[in-house]
Amino acid sequence: MSHKVVFLQTAVDDLHEIRRYIRKHFTQTTWLNAYSKIKKAILKLEQFPNAGHALPELPVTHFMEIVAVKNRVIYEVIGDRVYIHIICDARQDFKTKLSRRPVRMLRP
Repeated sequence: MSHKVVFLQTAVDDLHEIRRYIRKHFTQTTWLNAYSKIKKAILKLEQFPNAGHALPELPVTHFMEIVAVKNRVIYEVIGDRVYIHIICDARQDFKTKLSRRPVRMLRP
């Protein structure tokens, strides 16, 4: 069964922030490389939505993560949809990021 990937606005904003950072500190080519790998990892969730693993910071929740390059993609699966909540650099302090922007709890 194929799932539909849905980007929440928070994830879109995260992707723009990552883009700005990489382009400022590295090159456009570096950004395109990173974006390609992030996109590829996320698109795999259409066929394999449970490919990720539980978040160490939120072990008793239904949220999962995959890692693409040096980025964490935080998502949840509800029915036939995969909701992308957060995309962040794996080197960031994730607990601080969560405290600044709580994950929106979705329910079908």
